[in-house]
Amino acid sequence: MKDLCERLSAATGITFRIDDDTCEPAASGAALNYWVSSYKDGFFLEANSIYDEVYASYVPGDAELIKKINELENDYRYV
Repeated sequence: MKDLCERLSAATGITFRIDDDTCEPAASGAALNYWVSSYKDGFFLEANSIYDEVYASYVPGDAELIKKINELENDYRYV
């Protein structure tokens, strides 16, 4: 998971760390908070604003995970 945190941080510009409670990658971006869990052959991504859950769904691989995080961060940065 540490390797995944490093890859996500490098590709998104958001510092991912291992969450103390879940032992899974988590981060606070400029727009949203993110939690990533291993799920079957991919990941389950949750993204929340201060007020609402914005995204919670399966993402099939690393490249798609990075793409979705960047997309969410860009879409919600100025909301």
